[in-house]
Amino acid sequence: MEQAEINLYQNTGTVVESIERFLENEIIPEAVTYLNKCALQRRLIVFDDEKLPTNQRNLTDFRTRLGVLIEYEFGRALDEQVTLKGLTNAQVVYVIANRFPDLEIRRSDGERGPRIEVKTIDLLAEEKAANFDTLIKDIRPSQDYVLVLLWQWLRVDGKTARYPMIADWCIINAFELAILRDTYWLNHPPSDCGEGAQGFDIRWAVNSTSEGFKKEEGNYGKIMRIFDNETEKWLPNGLVRKTTIDKYFTLREKIWKGGHAAVVKLISKYIASLENVTFAVKGPSEHNDMIVWELFIGNRRVVMGGGNRIPSRAEIITLLIDNRDIAVAVNAKFQWKIYERTGNQLNHGNKPTAIAKAIAEALGQ
Repeated sequence: MEQAEINLYQNTGTVVESIERFLENEIIPEAVTYLNKCALQRRLIVFDDEKLPTNQRNLTDFRTRLGVLIEYEFGRALDEQVTLKGLTNAQVVYVIANRFPDLEIRRSDGERGPRIEVKTIDLLAEEKAANFDTLIKDIRPSQDYVLVLLWQWLRVDGKTARYPMIADWCIINAFELAILRDTYWLNHPPSDCGEGAQGFDIRWAVNSTSEGFKKEEGNYGKIMRIFDNETEKWLPNGLVRKTTIDKYFTLREKIWKGGHAAVVKLISKYIASLENVTFAVKGPSEHNDMIVWELFIGNRRVVMGGGNRIPSRAEIITLLIDNRDIAVAVNAKFQWKIYERTGNQLNHGNKPTAIAKAIAEALGQ
């Protein structure tokens, strides 16, 4: 492990890729496993007599606090894994006065190695509010990373309690992700940019409007809107590896797929609370660009389909076979619509927690 430890503090091309592989394949998976099996169940457990907020303002504050606690526990877990891998001269430290990043791997003499910015996303949040807005000037191209942890509530066996389980994760080179973000943002100016052009000052992104320049309002760098396929043609040559682009699109897919799977669990829990109603699930499967779940509730079939965008009425009802079937179209933000096979819209909404009740009502349960 001595060579691996030395390589953590170098920044040449081939070594950079070896650092990324080391983080992605060796220490982060083990750290996440430890979080789920031990740390989160023990220290972030929420018993059923503790009421969590439901109104949007307090819910946002709660998710922010929980995200900070998850980041803290991840830092502890990562430090333990660094030691277990034999890197006795390395340690994971918190960046106390941080804007970016959250964690650093440092040698005992203080030399910096990889730095990690941790973002946490609740898979059932309507707005995936994690932002990566650090300017390129503050990012080291070869050794800075963004780690996104996707979490959802999981019941604890034998206890009236739950904890935030890490359902999935992704680590991406921060410099390359920032190139993707800025290429997208600079090529999608607001419609009323006036005679100016949006750009950056030394501190933050700046929007141009017909009324003048102003600090960007907080949408810059939102994880789900960092980049798209259409913008790839505008990327500077040679600055972003294809693997980084693929990682970003895979991350985005993990977020909405994980969210839809979490909604299916909510539906299952709700139907289980009804009397004398059978329930079964089939899926997920792929249909065109939709992920499809089939829910069998009593003697009725419900098809839930969607993706990053919400399917059209015509797209979703093609999945229905019987006139008694109903379809649920849903997108990554949990905007949803329920249709009969005739195309008649039965209900709509934008809260994932409301889908199960709406389905039951549509079925007369």
